[in-house]
Amino acid sequence: MATISIFILVILGISCLTALIAVLVYYLRYKRHISRVMNGEEVPNEKRISSPAETALSILIILLLVWNGFSLVQFSIVNNDLNELRSKMNDISRDISTYSHEMEESIANSGSLVRDFQFIANSLDRQTLSFTYDIEVNLKEYRNDTEVYLNYGSDRIRMEKNGGKYTASMTVRLGECIFDYAYVEIINDGMTRIDTLQGTPTGPVWKDFLPQVYMSKAPWDIKEKKDSVTIKDDMKFRMVTKESNVTMTAAYLVTEVNGSEIDRQKLDISSPWMEVTVPVGKTYELKDGDVLAFYTITETDLGISYKSVMFTYGDDNGQIPYEQLFDSDGSILYSE
Repeated sequence: MATISIFILVILGISCLTALIAVLVYYLRYKRHISRVMNGEEVPNEKRISSPAETALSILIILLLVWNGFSLVQFSIVNNDLNELRSKMNDISRDISTYSHEMEESIANSGSLVRDFQFIANSLDRQTLSFTYDIEVNLKEYRNDTEVYLNYGSDRIRMEKNGGKYTASMTVRLGECIFDYAYVEIINDGMTRIDTLQGTPTGPVWKDFLPQVYMSKAPWDIKEKKDSVTIKDDMKFRMVTKESNVTMTAAYLVTEVNGSEIDRQKLDISSPWMEVTVPVGKTYELKDGDVLAFYTITETDLGISYKSVMFTYGDDNGQIPYEQLFDSDGSILYSE
């Protein structure tokens, strides 16, 4: 940018010098013309020569136009440089944010007594409708009398020392929700240190054991009227099986208005992972405040069924459930 600015100044300087010389030349010509007229050598109206003032004004206008052109070029260059600088500052800001996050993690880890940990889920027990986590925690420092307790969900379990690691097992029932990360209590000489195991599974962790239906295409062609809504296109789904011993026995697309079922369509589950098209195009009568919802219900050979919202129309204000798990008697094991 500095090189370009110097170049522009040089060009402008040369232009000004040329203009000054031009004005001087015109002045000398004009002075000579006046002298010849006064000596009778030329007739005053024989030919018209611009006065120095007129010439200077013309050249000044030309210089202003040239300066304006150079200013536009300079502004464009400065604007490009500012955009480039802004982009570099954004990159620097992202780098600083990344380094700051890494530094915070490094500082947090440096004060932690936990080197690493594992949560390994075992297969589902069909009789108890539960599965077991085998948990392993490796400490950076420990003694033979170090006590370690695992807190996860509603359980507090004493971990067993096994060489340089501490192990435990805990059972999670289908429908049980774990809200927070696990943490360990490390006790030495009556003093307790608490370390959170960041990244441990949370939420409805049992979902990994159940086959499910996923929506691959939502209805987009929707027409609204005063007391109705018309859906003109289709919905598409995929049946997804899990690496578990649970089998999907049936699946349905259920339509509800304000929680009341108005339609149920059976889905083809014969080809897992293949896309299934379901026509939903029709007009639904809806008043102000009504909520139209499309759910899938997946039934399994456990007798358990899983209900999940796929698409809603209307403001539900968080009043309708988005996920539910039912046992064979229809009782709700989980609802969110």
